[in-house]
Amino acid sequence: MKPPGLEDGDGDAMMQSLPSRCRRCGLVAALLSCLVISSCAAPEHDVVSPAIDARVQGPLRAWMTVTAGRNIAMTDPLGIPVPRAPSQLVHLMHPTSAAVLGNDIYVLDAGLNGLFRYEMGNDVLVRVAGVPALPGGQVRVLSDHTILVLDPARRRVVRMDRGGRTLRIYADDSNLARPVAMAADEAEQMLFVADGTLPRIVAFRLGSGAGSTIVPVSTERARVHAIGGLAAGDRVLYLVDPIMRQVVVLAHGGKTVRGFGHGDLMRPHGIGVDAQGRVW
Repeated sequence: MKPPGLEDGDGDAMMQSLPSRCRRCGLVAALLSCLVISSCAAPEHDVVSPAIDARVQGPLRAWMTVTAGRNIAMTDPLGIPVPRAPSQLVHLMHPTSAAVLGNDIYVLDAGLNGLFRYEMGNDVLVRVAGVPALPGGQVRVLSDHTILVLDPARRRVVRMDRGGRTLRIYADDSNLARPVAMAADEAEQMLFVADGTLPRIVAFRLGSGAGSTIVPVSTERARVHAIGGLAAGDRVLYLVDPIMRQVVVLAHGGKTVRGFGHGDLMRPHGIGVDAQGRVW
């Protein structure tokens, strides 16, 4: 993914300036085939696929990949490696979910059965204690460096600090039979968790853990059949419907605002929204 401020043609120069350890890094930090769809889709009464932005469509250019790092044997309570502690090179085996904040990349690795934090500045790969990498698990990181981990086996989301200490658990046994995706809206201090059994979403207060069910309200031209991915935008949710091959935009109360992507998407299963409001 091209870093902010990097002009076209600067990618090669930047690659030359990166340390060799970054150039040999296997978690791919770029999506090799994705579409960027403008979030300014048609209103609800005229649901169409918006135009693809020709300036950014197509494969992104990789500027860094991560395959391995020095695993430090000792860390402090915040997960910071202890200086001069013993270390060994650990290779990622089967990354299934990733999140990034600043110089930290969090990776759930099913092959190593754990959550790791790769610190780009010093080539360190730190295991976050007590977090297994279960099938269907996801990881997100908030601006305060706390971590959200979706635990589908226990039907919950766990919030923990950088060192792996559990801060809060978000669960709803009545409405979350099979959690499949999550999205956090820090401006509204809300966590949204999608249930894969029925097309519904449970909203939690990040600070208290209190939850309430959101049931997506389908319209005739934007009907929700399943939830395969979830992202939070500016007071709206972007929901991937893999059956209808579309993105549905929901207000926080569950009302369908619009839908798009019908003519462009083939097998949508993941989604993100950037600071410019572009939907990936």
